[in-house]
Amino acid sequence: MVSVEKPLGAPLGVASGLLKGRYRVGTMLGEGAMGVVYRGIDEQSSTPVAIKTLQPAAFHSPKAHERFQREASLANKLHHPGIAQTLDFGVEGETPFLIMELVEGIELAEIIEKEAPLPPARALDIAIQLTQALAEAHHHNLIHRDIKPAKVRSV
Repeated sequence: MVSVEKPLGAPLGVASGLLKGRYRVGTMLGEGAMGVVYRGIDEQSSTPVAIKTLQPAAFHSPKAHERFQREASLANKLHHPGIAQTLDFGVEGETPFLIMELVEGIELAEIIEKEAPLPPARALDIAIQLTQALAEAHHHNLIHRDIKPAKVRSV
């Protein structure tokens, strides 16, 4: 995925680009129907992080805020090496945000595009890792409604 230079900044209610006085918002990494994910840095620890926010169009929807907060609460319960760890959650101005471990790596979509067809042993290994991560989520009654190769990374 190509990073797009689009800092969070004032349009989303965070004039300083700093959340909770510690998370510096950087470039946009991607977006979906409900959320936008940015690269960031935890200035207290100098650790790179992923920062997920609601789409600006959803800022004034109580239902969207409730769903986002529920996602944050549930995600915080997940502890598995195949799932990005949730580190923090909050609201800054009108911007609800979720701070997560930044997972660097190659998207499964890119691996498939470059290497297809994958050798059966490699495909099975990926499938097992993915199903183990999903089993952890399901154990906590969480269903990821948008699993696709672009959201899976090989590290």
